[in-house]
Amino acid sequence: MTHWARTILCAAATAMMVACNPQTAYHQYLPMPEDGWAKNQILYYNAQVADSNAVYRVDVEVRTLYSYPYQNMALSIQRFLPNDSVAPPDSIQFLLTPPTKAWRQNSGSSLVKTVHTAGILQIDTPGLYRFRVSSLLPDSKLKGIKDIGLRLVRLQQPPVTAGIDADKDKQQDGEAPQRGAAVTEEREGNADNGGNAQHHPNVDKHVK
Repeated sequence: MTHWARTILCAAATAMMVACNPQTAYHQYLPMPEDGWAKNQILYYNAQVADSNAVYRVDVEVRTLYSYPYQNMALSIQRFLPNDSVAPPDSIQFLLTPPTKAWRQNSGSSLVKTVHTAGILQIDTPGLYRFRVSSLLPDSKLKGIKDIGLRLVRLQQPPVTAGIDADKDKQQDGEAPQRGAAVTEEREGNADNGGNAQHHPNVDKHVK
């Protein structure tokens, strides 16, 4: 193979890697109160999307302390669209990254991070997309959570699996919260994951 042929092949491979590389369009953490995440405390994330005819992966990121009492997390996520219509809420439940003994000894931080893909967002209308996140666990105050983040990752090649279609969601009318910076409904604060954590026995009653 000639030098020019190798160069062309390398350039093509690089171009393919760049084309397939997902891009983070939005990423923000909201802190939890130190005394726990209250059941009536709502988190709002404001994502300004400039693209049209784009596909995004919606990731939820939870950072917990070793003191978090459960092995799982259950959340409700609802989307508010640029035309002020609202989509039905989605209920998600997922296992958290387990902290190990080696992690406790070697980690310079007491935080454990879990990333969970909540769905695929297909849109063709640029504008402000708001996400309303609340806890589905029955605890009046859920302790051991440092913060919860939301990330939108733009996908160059849409996945085959079915996902969230924001265009269909436009058919669902509703009242969106007031626009502004991402805030909590009650207050702002901090929280963190657990070693002897247990799967919450009542979570299935709160997750559809």
